[in-house]
Amino acid sequence: MALVGKTLKYQPSQEPFEERPENSSSSLGSKYRLFIVLFVLVVAFVYFGFTALNEATAYYLTVDEVTEMGELASEERFQIKGSLVSESFERLPDNSGNPTTLSIFTLSGESSQLIASYDGALPELFFNPHSEIVLGGYFGTQGIFVADRVLVKCPSKYQSIDYELPADYAETVNEG
Repeated sequence: MALVGKTLKYQPSQEPFEERPENSSSSLGSKYRLFIVLFVLVVAFVYFGFTALNEATAYYLTVDEVTEMGELASEERFQIKGSLVSESFERLPDNSGNPTTLSIFTLSGESSQLIASYDGALPELFFNPHSEIVLGGYFGTQGIFVADRVLVKCPSKYQSIDYELPADYAETVNEG
């Protein structure tokens, strides 16, 4: 079977290439696959969009509304709006007595108060008596609201001076 000394000649095929028409089955198959891939991508984006929206959306309640709900409030994740009760903020120490980022504080509404905890750094405006605080989280096993998100609304720079003064300020000025 040695081909030594023999010359091979290339002979092109006498049959021309078979051109496929535009509407061939493989062309339809690739269009169908493209449609399926695009459809799956759209469904995935819609699913993840709704999932993210549901996780980011939480009920927005005041401290008074939450205390009126009672036991029903412990079943859901929501946001609570209130203001920090002065001198209620406390950083909890670790086992060796060093301060941690875990804090416990009280939020107040119009007529009720709520104990909450947060583990993390808090903005400076958190301690401003005119700031509105919005906590996102859930109720823990001991009835303490466990916040995993803190939003502090800045006090209005257009507040009247009367609002910033103590309630008995006018009486003390008139007496003196």
